[in-house]
Amino acid sequence: MTLRTVVVALSLLVALGFLRTAIRDAPDELPRLRKHWWMLLLVVIWAGDAAFGEDRPLFERAGKGTLAVLVTTAAVTVFWLRRRSREVAPAD
Repeated sequence: MTLRTVVVALSLLVALGFLRTAIRDAPDELPRLRKHWWMLLLVVIWAGDAAFGEDRPLFERAGKGTLAVLVTTAAVTVFWLRRRSREVAPAD
């Protein structure tokens, strides 16, 4: 098992954790996306490696593509839940 395989596998677990947190936590507890703008850079790098990584093994390309999709899905879920919770204010 190479270091690349371990890094991709651990990154996938972290991305699944992000997605789980985005789905299960209350909108008030979710992080603000402005603080995590750097994740956009990682998603672009991972998506580029997945799409154009010529000398990379198939497992690594598939893992990075999956990782980009999971992190993007988590970010969109957080954005959507926070936006929706602001629009639907609790009635006092």
